[in-house]
Amino acid sequence: MISDEEMAVLAEVQRLPLIASPFAEISRRLNMEEKKVLEICENMLSKGMVRRFGISLNHRMVGIRENLMVVVNVPLDRIDEVGQAIAKEKGVTHCYYRTGWDYNLFFMIHSESKEEVINKATEITKKMELNDYKYMFSTREFKKTSFEVPKPTEEDILNDTYQIPSVLNLSGPIIIFGGGDVGKRKFDFISKFTKVITVISKESLELPDYVRLHIVDLKIIDIPKFIPDGSALVLAALSDYNLNEAISNYCIKHNILINIVDDPKNSTVHFPALSRFGDLNVAISTGGKCPFLSRKIREYWDSIGSDWADWIEILSPIRRKLIGIHEKNLVMSKIYNNPEISDFVKAQDLNKAKKKAEEIYNTYRKS
Repeated sequence: MISDEEMAVLAEVQRLPLIASPFAEISRRLNMEEKKVLEICENMLSKGMVRRFGISLNHRMVGIRENLMVVVNVPLDRIDEVGQAIAKEKGVTHCYYRTGWDYNLFFMIHSESKEEVINKATEITKKMELNDYKYMFSTREFKKTSFEVPKPTEEDILNDTYQIPSVLNLSGPIIIFGGGDVGKRKFDFISKFTKVITVISKESLELPDYVRLHIVDLKIIDIPKFIPDGSALVLAALSDYNLNEAISNYCIKHNILINIVDDPKNSTVHFPALSRFGDLNVAISTGGKCPFLSRKIREYWDSIGSDWADWIEILSPIRRKLIGIHEKNLVMSKIYNNPEISDFVKAQDLNKAKKKAEEIYNTYRKS
């Protein structure tokens, strides 16, 4: 399964910018580190998701306008010998064995003049001792288009599985597979909420004493022994796609929440961009469709969120003393909408804000 980050990188690298550092430019467009872009490209190459990175030359624009296809009838007992020899000839760009016509070997020669391609074709046919052949020149060029990474349509988005935002109370252990940069970021995130964490890594890591660390070259057969019964959540940030998928399959089968980094389709839980101020947690999610936007909204919220955390400190003690939803809504709204308290909050004078809130509580609470 291809991840959202891989799709984003594919969409950009299918036409590399013609500059000295194309991957640096792509990383800028994606708001991603260049190292990360290169890692994704290398990973897709190793998986066979991308066969190669190469140059597609518009030969007509550089003056190579004569294209000659030579079709030859070669005895079958010589087809491999002749085909391999012609393919090595300088100037030959394609050489194929074909069936179903009078000629069974085709090869292409390109040059700036018709005379040059004919001379080269004559040289090759004489050298290979071929007598039954025909010259076929290109007379018309059809529009050539490269493969394009498809973008989701509006219908695709509307038909996507609905994801319910929620806050989880995780009582069991958290298992993290992977100790690289991504695994470390996931650990930093999770450790804000729990200390019952186990990390499985191929290399030694510097982690707090409360973390259980297993250093192992993980194999698929080993996965179950590192995910004990009662595990609350598993995170996989391995570079091996097959291992990540096997971890996902195991967790889904055993009803354990699983997050595969950058692979929402193999995950049952996704982590939003989180902005945290004391007891105030604000989670921003796009359902995996645009993590960049989640990040930008979080950065904006980080710049304005501290005042909201102060409001929790003011309102929470009073809320605990109120009884019934009507009384809570009445007193909370009176405090929140009081202009004096708002000014105290903006001035970071919380003692005066709390004192004024207490006055309002005493005025509007039920006897």
